[in-house]
Amino acid sequence: MRTPRWPVSPALATLARVKISLEQIRHVATLARLALTAEEEHAMTETLDAILTYIDKLDALDTTDVEPTAHVLDLGTRWREDVVTNQPDADRLLANAPAREDDLFRVPRIIE
Repeated sequence: MRTPRWPVSPALATLARVKISLEQIRHVATLARLALTAEEEHAMTETLDAILTYIDKLDALDTTDVEPTAHVLDLGTRWREDVVTNQPDADRLLANAPAREDDLFRVPRIIE
């Protein structure tokens, strides 16, 4: 087995293979507008395959008693009053407008 360009943990490298195909790697590279060489395609296939295999291994864990979390620490949410502190001044906002009507921009009609 060739050493991939991107480092793969030895533990991951020993897990079952072929979770992602070379065609899928090429498709993702095309979507990301990446020009990969044949060697890079092979290395990415090995690396992403190892990652997907590891994810499969994590999926096998029983997490029924584990509460879902968004963050490791309980940071809480800091709320503040939703108060406007910089009330817009229509005269200043429209000072450079080529044309205005009351407190609105006046634009040329484009639909007949």
